[in-house]
Amino acid sequence: MKDSLNFILGPQGLILLGGILALVGAFWSSRRDLSAEKEINKKNEIIIQKTEEISELNNKIVNVLTGGNSFPVVTFGIPDRIHGTPILSLNGENAIPNVSGSFIDVRELREDQKEGDIASSVGMNFHKNIVSPAYVMFVIDEKTFLDISKGGRYMIHFYTPYNSFTQLLAVEPSGIDGYPLQAYKIYKGDLTDEGLIHTKYPENFPIPLEEIDFLEALTSEDI
Repeated sequence: MKDSLNFILGPQGLILLGGILALVGAFWSSRRDLSAEKEINKKNEIIIQKTEEISELNNKIVNVLTGGNSFPVVTFGIPDRIHGTPILSLNGENAIPNVSGSFIDVRELREDQKEGDIASSVGMNFHKNIVSPAYVMFVIDEKTFLDISKGGRYMIHFYTPYNSFTQLLAVEPSGIDGYPLQAYKIYKGDLTDEGLIHTKYPENFPIPLEEIDFLEALTSEDI
């Protein structure tokens, strides 16, 4: 007993007691550090969430201003098997403001080329304050009808404040009932495979997609 007391009260006992106190202090310090780390992680999660919300909001604002991934499209409204009127619509969820462009009859332009004329008068220019997914509109007016009974080739340029698009439109009469069918490609920027963003091709179109000559005899200078 006396030896035990001497050990506890002696230098060795004090060293042991100091070690125990150090371990207790380290334990409580680690508990505080762990609690602080959890609090920091929780705050970081909140910051990340808010950052993602701000980024999503910024993307929505950009989409509203630029139209996002939306793009304009022209197709023919066909009241009969002979005539069609060009109608402008939107593919996508975001409206596009200030859309201007030109609707060009490729075959008419080709004939002018053959005759050596400068085809400055070929085509119809248009401007729309906004193109919305909520409705469609006439490219020019409801009285503009073209004879498409024998098919046609058309090139439409679109210009917006932030992007430019080109549509190549082919019309061919159905081999079954003669009703005009439409196939088209939409390009963003250049007319290249990289610029191709959308293709519309009905299964009953009389010409295979890869064999459609959208531009026919046009040269690159005319595009």
